[in-house]
Amino acid sequence: KKVEKELQNLCGDVLSLLRDILIPQCPEDNHEEMVFYLKMAGDYYRYLAEFLPKGVESSQVAQDNAKDMYEQAVQIGRANLESTNPILLGLTLNFSVFHFEICNEPDAAIFLAKEGFDK
Repeated sequence: KKVEKELQNLCGDVLSLLRDILIPQCPEDNHEEMVFYLKMAGDYYRYLAEFLPKGVESSQVAQDNAKDMYEQAVQIGRANLESTNPILLGLTLNFSVFHFEICNEPDAAIFLAKEGFDK
């Protein structure tokens, strides 16, 4: 329980830094940096969704926020980065893990991964 609380606090600290400083201050034309920050936010929300008890509102909020961050990152990344960009490839992989592990959507996970790596 103590470790879970520490992990929750650390995730919260990182997410606050991303939400309050890094994402708002990222230059609009620096697409790679923005995708990186949004991916990172999605990852930390996914971590929260992984260990918070299922069925608890905070777990669902973390899952919804992770999906939102990943979707924003994918939209910006696909429109502005090369398909071979390592940040975009990492985003694709992590978003598919999210679909598989958190949402229990293996078909969506496979589709997303295949789509990202076939381009």
